[in-house]
Amino acid sequence: MERLRTQRPEGLSGSVLRAWGLVFLLVGLVGRLIRQSALGDFLQLTMDERMAAMEADPQLLSLLVIAVALQAVEACAGPIFAFLTAEGFGRTSNLKNYMLRVAGVALLSEIPYDLLMGGKVFWWDYQNPVFGVLLSLVLLYFYQRFEENNGKNIAMKVLLLVAAVLWANMLRLDPFGACVIVLTAALWLFRDKFRILAGIMACVIVSPISMFYLAAPMSFLILRVYNGEKGGDSRWVNYLAYPVMLLIFAMVAVYFI
Repeated sequence: MERLRTQRPEGLSGSVLRAWGLVFLLVGLVGRLIRQSALGDFLQLTMDERMAAMEADPQLLSLLVIAVALQAVEACAGPIFAFLTAEGFGRTSNLKNYMLRVAGVALLSEIPYDLLMGGKVFWWDYQNPVFGVLLSLVLLYFYQRFEENNGKNIAMKVLLLVAAVLWANMLRLDPFGACVIVLTAALWLFRDKFRILAGIMACVIVSPISMFYLAAPMSFLILRVYNGEKGGDSRWVNYLAYPVMLLIFAMVAVYFI
């Protein structure tokens, strides 16, 4: 007898989507490293001084274009992790543990993030974007209390979203973290209909927070082939990948640049 083969569903699983998101983050970290190491002093100049510097050294323009392009690619990670956050919230059997794991990743990421972005162990200008994922989960928790789509509940959801963004601003989250909150809300609220369209519109709405999100809708070419499966990756890999990436880049920035 022939053995029955289990057919895998077509499309991309959650683990593959996460891998794509991590690749986009990796590309963006390279762009940030270029901007800080090769363009740090250049970016402090006035516009006239920058123009004069680029005329004297055309390589500066090339480095600036590369850095901007790489960080635009990084923005494509935002919709992916917002999508996975909304999916994870809907599927988790223990929200408390899920939130504790995300909080742990945010805390583990903070010192490497500070070293990379600010060159200090404790840099208070911005906090890492994983805190934006944590705030997104808190927001969705409150959204569950207003599931029915009537006028009062819709108004409450808008107010809760504004409050979450204001908290992100008060806590001085990385702009990508604030953008993820808006994207997660849109992808959750429109999870039954028009999800992709809502996500693209959310990218446009948050572009004043970070102009790089004008490139983020490209990630929906990947998200649209999500097959609804979790995938077979390791939870430890999922949660430790980002802080480890930050730590590696922080060590490069501190010791080699």
